[in-house]
Amino acid sequence: MQSVIFICLGKAARQTENELIGMLDTLLASDIDVRTKEITLSEKYKLNLRETYEGTVDFMCNLSQGILERGRQEGENNLLFMLVNENTYTLSQAYEKTSLSPEEFDEAYAKWCEDNNKH
Repeated sequence: MQSVIFICLGKAARQTENELIGMLDTLLASDIDVRTKEITLSEKYKLNLRETYEGTVDFMCNLSQGILERGRQEGENNLLFMLVNENTYTLSQAYEKTSLSPEEFDEAYAKWCEDNNKH
């Protein structure tokens, strides 16, 4: 048997009485710097980060930044796919604007076309 649990994080989660949600939100927040996270996790949630979790907060901060960057890149690529599909950009122009190789772009564009019923 499998269960799915959604945990909605955000500024409101920082004011929750639920310690797990508060800790997760603090740890994964992209708008809080590493030092503030360490202080909050140490003082509010009594986590001794220096002994047990050294480097973990930095890793989690980088993880959330990576997720944000990946989302931004996907959005940029989707915009390029739409511009190519509407003949606003040629494939050559799109290749110049993306961080993907031409082969990666072509593969992602083909999948985008398939997913969006475009030709």
